[in-house]
Order: sequence, then structure tokens, then C-alpha cells
Amino acid sequence: YKIVSGFIVMLLLLGATGWLGFREMDVSSRFFSEYNRTARLNVMLSDISADMFRTVYDLERFIATYDPKYIELGGQALSRMRATAERALPLLDDQGQIRTLNGLIESIAGYGELMRAMQRDLNASRGQHTGTILPSLDTMQQMLVTIGPVRQRTGNHALIQALNALWELSLIPL
Repeated sequence: YKIVSGFIVMLLLLGATGWLGFREMDVSSRFFSEYNRTARLNVMLSDISADMFRTVYDLERFIATYDPKYIELGGQALSRMRATAERALPLLDDQGQIRTLNGLIESIAGYGELMRAMQRDLNASRGQHTGTILPSLDTMQQMLVTIGPVRQRTGNHALIQALNALWELSLIPL
């Protein structure tokens, strides 16, 4: 009788240990899944941030060089940012975070349109600069060269100062 009851106690202890281990493994599995979700979300948000900085960088490079490839690269970064944000939406469980990310997704399209509008406006401004301002500046410089000897002969110091100021202004690179 003692052997059988000892065997039954051992089976009960083994069963209880197995049940507790299984239950804790399930809890660990859920925590690992939550960690995995949080890590994936963190990586996606880092990618969104990197693409945002890339867009700003490309926009600044376009302003400095007027090279349209930077608008194209900025547009690609915006597209990646939008795709990453849309992939991140299902990983969020907080309604405030979901609204914020949806707002970001909506603003990306508007930002892309602003970039294209800025490109059009800067190109138009550059066209006016090279088509109107630079030729007028050349004409003004030629006139100042012509007036140069007159200013010395007149002895009018106010005229000399004004013409010198105009001359220096015309030498400012645009």
C-alpha cells in the first residue's frame, strides 16, 4: 500500500510540476510575443524617423543645387515613410497612437505636394532671376562703368558715395 500511494503522490507532483511549467511557458510565450511586437514597432518608428530626416536633407540639397533628383529622392523617402507607417498601424493598440500615426500618414501626402509646389516655384523664380535680373544687373554694371569718370570730374562727394554704393551693390553675387 505504501508503494502505490508513494507512486500516486509522485505522479501528482509530476503532473502539478508539468501543469505549472506549461502555464508559465504560455505566459512567457505571450510576453515574448509582446516584446516582439514592441521591437518591430520600435524599428518601424526608427525607419520612419530616418526617412523623415532623409526627406528634409533631400529638400535642402534641392534648394542648394536645383537638381531635380533630390526632389525624386525625397519623394521616395516619403513613400517609404508612408508604407512603413501603414505597416506599423496594426501593431498599435492605443487609440491615441493610432490617431497620431493616421495623422502622419495623411500629412505625408500633403508634404509631398508641398515639395513639388516648392520645386515649381523655385524653378520659376530661378527662371526670372536668370532671364530678368541678371541681364538687368549686367546693364547696370555697364552704366556704372560709363558713369565712373563723371563722378570723379564733378567733385560731388554725395554723388560719388551713392555711385560707389551702387557699384558695390552690383558686385554682390546672387
